Amino acid sequence: MGMANGNFKIGAMLCWLSSVTLPLGLLAIGGGPCAGPRNATGSAILLLVGVAAIVGPVYGFVRVIQLFRYVGFAGKAFGIISLLYAAAVALIGSIFLFVGVLSLRAFMH
Repeated sequence: MGMANGNFKIGAMLCWLSSVTLPLGLLAIGGGPCAGPRNATGSAILLLVGVAAIVGPVYGFVRVIQLFRYVGFAGKAFGIISLLYAAAVALIGSIFLFVGVLSLRAFMH
């Protein structure tokens, strides 16, 4: 039971900590929402931030779902909030990934 709680906390923290990569994506875009990456390096950074912002929440999501039944009521409430937050981070990460792929393809031509 103790190991399940520890693994549940790891999954929930992955859901929250994955948002740390999102400001790097904003730095790679540079200049606001209408600007885009200025070169291939910015596009590659945006691409990697998008991948990290998708993989982290998905792994955390899977860990929380697997161990959801082993935690108490407070853990379940925190898990649900973490899952909602992870879904939002993954959505933003997918946008970063999409823009990174499009801009990298444009810079490579």
